Amino acid sequence: MMKNIMFHTSCALLALTMATAPAFAQEPQAPQPQQNVGLEDIVVTAQRQSESLMKVPVAVTALTPTDLARQGANSTFALSAAVPSLQVTSAFGEAQPNFTMRGIGVGNEYGANQVSPVGVYTDDNYLSARTMHGLQLYDLERVEAVRGPQGTLYGRNTTGGAINFISVKPSLESGTRGYVEGGYGRFNEVKGQAAIEGTLVDDVLGFRASVNYVEADGFVKNIFPGQPDANSRDSLAGRLIIRARPTERLDMMLKFTGSKGKPTQAAAYHLTNGASGYNRAQDNLSFFETNQPDLGFNDVKNAGVQFNLNYELTDTLSLQTLTAYDWSKQEFTQEGSGTPVIGHLQTNYGDTYKQFNQEVKLAYNNAGTNVQAGVYYGWDHIDNVDKYRLVQVLYFYQHYQQTRKSYAAFAQLNQKLGDNLGFTLGLRYTKDRSRHYDSYSFLTQFADPATSPSFGGYDFDPADPDAASITFTHGSISPAGVITPEANKSRSSSRLTGKVGVDYTFDSGAMVYANYSRGYRAGSFSSQFYAGNPIDFVPPEKVEAYEVGTKARLFDNRANLTAAAFLTKYKNQQLNEVIGTTGFIRSAPGSTIKGFELEFNTRFISSLKTNFSFTWLDATYDKLTLSGTVLDGNSLPNAPKITINAGADWTLGQLGSGNIIFSPNLIYTSKQYFSPFNNEAGNINLHAPGNVRVNATLGWESEQLAIRLWTTNLFNKKMFMYGLNLRDAFGYDYMLHAPPRAYGITARYNF
Repeated sequence: MMKNIMFHTSCALLALTMATAPAFAQEPQAPQPQQNVGLEDIVVTAQRQSESLMKVPVAVTALTPTDLARQGANSTFALSAAVPSLQVTSAFGEAQPNFTMRGIGVGNEYGANQVSPVGVYTDDNYLSARTMHGLQLYDLERVEAVRGPQGTLYGRNTTGGAINFISVKPSLESGTRGYVEGGYGRFNEVKGQAAIEGTLVDDVLGFRASVNYVEADGFVKNIFPGQPDANSRDSLAGRLIIRARPTERLDMMLKFTGSKGKPTQAAAYHLTNGASGYNRAQDNLSFFETNQPDLGFNDVKNAGVQFNLNYELTDTLSLQTLTAYDWSKQEFTQEGSGTPVIGHLQTNYGDTYKQFNQEVKLAYNNAGTNVQAGVYYGWDHIDNVDKYRLVQVLYFYQHYQQTRKSYAAFAQLNQKLGDNLGFTLGLRYTKDRSRHYDSYSFLTQFADPATSPSFGGYDFDPADPDAASITFTHGSISPAGVITPEANKSRSSSRLTGKVGVDYTFDSGAMVYANYSRGYRAGSFSSQFYAGNPIDFVPPEKVEAYEVGTKARLFDNRANLTAAAFLTKYKNQQLNEVIGTTGFIRSAPGSTIKGFELEFNTRFISSLKTNFSFTWLDATYDKLTLSGTVLDGNSLPNAPKITINAGADWTLGQLGSGNIIFSPNLIYTSKQYFSPFNNEAGNINLHAPGNVRVNATLGWESEQLAIRLWTTNLFNKKMFMYGLNLRDAFGYDYMLHAPPRAYGITARYNF
């Protein structure tokens, strides 16, 4: 009953906002540049065309480099503090992040072959591998987060939303420009980034090169002798963009990217009631301490090349293409029990990814009519090797390859009918093919823990003469040592998705809109089968989403208001169920998600800019049973009821040629669960309680130089960001820390 009251109250508030927005808007007055009062207009490409943020009829948040810097956001994990309805978690620290938007995400799924239902893009290029998503945020023009299913214009269909990281491109203006930035912080964090842009031929040919480096000790102290601290940072990334505009009608971009990192693995917090035989109290560990031998590393390498072309065939018609190839390799090693016992739960996840995207599109724009139509083809491939050592004497080896291909044709019309009314109609037909092959797994058992080989040095010989026994759980091996994999498995799926919307812009500039969207995510094979369980395939996800919203500039452009109410029917959510030592992929038959989002930004005086966002979310399963437990009515993972973000940029005064600016930011997140079980079946620990975190920067900023003191999690809130039930097999809950308080100083020089 309370849920319905909250939802209808939110809708009523939204309707009231729509009705009153025009009345608040005032007649435009003569500009007063000396006061510098008013909010900047941000141009976004949420609909794959340049539009004002306040005029695009979709729920989208845009973050500028200044927003990111003053909120202390330097990686994708920090975005949950800046984007309404977005939560970012991970089973491996900052590696392989999980994005959940409006309650739609991978839940507690940690398989390397699972794609994110929230699409991640760099300069409109889709990234399929989640290990590519742990991006360092540097030299960006902006970050756009589009909420709701994206079933028409984006490279792959997504059910939750899309996040697009947009790089700074060469302007082709005469001269050389760029910046250098460096900083030092807690845990001996050293970071630096720089960019340089040069124009080789004015208005014709130029380049921009940028680099980013971060290194820091781990924030979880490891008391085991000779072992490094956990959750360190270590990354180096670079980007080179070459832009050529040989004629007024032809614009081309060639981009090269590369990155690598090898931070220490996240510390496993061993949370137990004693069933595992180990308790952290016996080592007298504080919250941010662990006692782990063979801690492990997250070794990740990425590289990519992308080519974009925009050719204006006429004044109203253009041809646009995107071609991209990306490669990634990861090796995650870990002693995942969080105990001082070597080999209780050692893992080694090794994956090599390759992907290719090709899109060709025609865009027509004239007199209130915008049409985009094109075709898309993409493929991605994973070569997976997983190794496990369990209870010291059991060694599991698993191998498979998976190739996915996606074909699509799409078209979208945005039409203005006069000065006020507009509508949107978009369709996309997608066909996906997935093949799972070269799959086999075997178990090697040794008789004595004391004489078992070391995990890191063992070559997993499928016919080891020193083994007590060898058992193939998938595939087989001949007496001559030839491995025969499982039979190849192939599945296909297709879906017609799209969007229908209508919007009305009042004479004052305030807008109201209503959209219906259909989203889809292709079916998936299971990522774990080493214990002999079947290689399951779950059907595609389907989303039917309804949204009404409003956007308005208020008080002579001194305030912006955006609000949206949404209702989503979510079918066949792909999720993880842990049974014994193995994660099984499952499909939740149905869920209902409803909610309300509000963003309110102001600049009533030139020295103070504020931002406020509020989200109410009710995301529950209509029908779900796992391990014999009925979970109907439970909350979806990583879907807190309430999230609030409030911040400000306050110019305290002028000092010399610059200003002193204080930027506090407060984030409130209500209780969220890590598992579909919520509190049931003994899962009372698998959640993060409601919490408030405070970040802040205090800086001196001039046109050329900026020096900032910064802090995140100022009050050192101790909590978990991820939890997994390993009680049945090992007697404990696997938990991962959210970062503690951090602080430091950065300096930036623009030239």
